[in-house]
Amino acid sequence: MEKEVALMFSGGLDTTVAALVLKEHYERVHLVTVVQGFCLFTYRPGLVAKELQRKFGRHRFPHRVLDGRELFRLMRDDFDEQYRKYRSPLLVDLVCRLMMETMTIIYCHQRGISSSADGNSLAQDQIFIQQGEYLEAVKEFFGRHGITHRNPVLAFETREERMAKLAEYGLDRGSDMLNSLGVSSHFFKQCFCFGAIPSFCFTSGLRNMPILKEFTRSHGLPLASALEFRRDRELISERYIQDHGDDVIEL
Repeated sequence: MEKEVALMFSGGLDTTVAALVLKEHYERVHLVTVVQGFCLFTYRPGLVAKELQRKFGRHRFPHRVLDGRELFRLMRDDFDEQYRKYRSPLLVDLVCRLMMETMTIIYCHQRGISSSADGNSLAQDQIFIQQGEYLEAVKEFFGRHGITHRNPVLAFETREERMAKLAEYGLDRGSDMLNSLGVSSHFFKQCFCFGAIPSFCFTSGLRNMPILKEFTRSHGLPLASALEFRRDRELISERYIQDHGDDVIEL
């Protein structure tokens, strides 16, 4: 069994399942929640972390909340220009996730952790976030900083399989009603990010409704564009890592 891994943790279904899978391979799973200033209910991941700690021991699941607001602001400085170029609200989702990756890298460097993970699943493979080439770009970004990055939830093909993993360990499955509506069963256990609203329109059944079908077609973010924009934002991440490697702020 390996010693430590840092997991980008929202408290939602996928990251909670990721924590359980990682527990089977690591002695300690660091739950890393990053606050970027656009989320409500930021206390919720802490409640899920406490549930894991009560079940398995506090030492197995240390939870840290990092302040990513400055980096998120830097990545959005020229957002008007970038939106005119790409014309997609999914830019916000990409920037938010890259910000979390960057803060996780800094966290790992400060603690000598060489492994990281996220909760990416097949639930949103309609957009670039869960597509293979994009996931490889994420792994390559971590790899440049000496960190091996994993996607432990990709092995679960359905949401029901992920919910069953929680039940296997005696944890709350979340809401079956929300699951039946195509919403995360742990919607009320995780932060609510305003940037998630457009993503939901692109990934849920709503995208096929007449009122949204044309919008999602014309304002999506193709994989090639997502990778191009990501490479540009990674330059900001690299500078931030160089300048803030020793002073990441915990909330």
